[in-house]
Amino acid sequence: MASVGCVIAPPTETQPPDFDSPLIIEPKQPQNVLTLGNLAPLVGTWVNAPNTFGYNVMPLPQMYDETGGVMVPSYILKNNQYYEEMTFSAINGVAPNRGGQGTQVCNTLFYEQRVYLSENPDQNKLLHAENGSWLNFTSREQFLGPYGQTPLPNSTPPVLLYQIGKQMSVPHGNSILAVGTSSIDKSGRQPDIPDIPLIKPQGVNTSQYDDQSVGNPNVTYTSNPNLVIQQGLTGEKIAEYIKLEVDSKPVAPPTNIGFEQKFSKVTSYKQTVWIIASKDLGQFDRLLYSQTIGLQLIINGTKVEFPHVTSNALVRKTF
Repeated sequence: MASVGCVIAPPTETQPPDFDSPLIIEPKQPQNVLTLGNLAPLVGTWVNAPNTFGYNVMPLPQMYDETGGVMVPSYILKNNQYYEEMTFSAINGVAPNRGGQGTQVCNTLFYEQRVYLSENPDQNKLLHAENGSWLNFTSREQFLGPYGQTPLPNSTPPVLLYQIGKQMSVPHGNSILAVGTSSIDKSGRQPDIPDIPLIKPQGVNTSQYDDQSVGNPNVTYTSNPNLVIQQGLTGEKIAEYIKLEVDSKPVAPPTNIGFEQKFSKVTSYKQTVWIIASKDLGQFDRLLYSQTIGLQLIINGTKVEFPHVTSNALVRKTF
């Protein structure tokens, strides 16, 4: 997402965030993690390991002098390294979707995310925030009455098209719903994390992506943001890993408030997450993700699609 802005003048020095407490703090309660399926290992808090970072490719609309003194609509890049904290918390209950003859059950993880710049000139400033939920879909019979335990006659658990879902809310006035699949690999092989071929926008000057600048400080990572998570797996001994894949296309386009629709509309979203159990620790202790958001900017009256790509490698934090 585009960076979080602030109309109040920032302090002269920004202090790093305090990661000594999780973002979500709840009283202890029973948690039926069995119904969370492959989402269960997410429960907890995840942060960047010391001296590691994610990478963000982010275009911003900007008036620009391209015609000798006449300002015209264009764009700039705000690509950067970042670090973050994410906390996942299971809820003590389920969210059943009753269909009349059968029920889809949403087993839910709430999450909170905070992202901070890790390099100058805005080091340690908040870059992005979001919250939402991950859903593990299961199905069951429908029961008689609002609180009944007796199955409806001839009730049949519905066949589900998708195994998991993700709901996102971002304080730019964007909301996203994505669905997809989950799988687990116990072969001991490392996950195959592909390069991301950066699909540059069409019909505009794209030299910014190839030239090093304050808005594009690391051309190598810009050309393949997944490099940060590929490097994070170097030499890693894997016991097993879980792969989550979600995409907004099968369900509905993201929603945007009017201002974002006009200037920086989110048009699509897809994310792949790898949750990795190392052989050394014997538990799921690594979280890698790569996501691509489609941003639609208006350049000289033309709708132009831009890639907004973020990738990061996190470790589990204990308190």
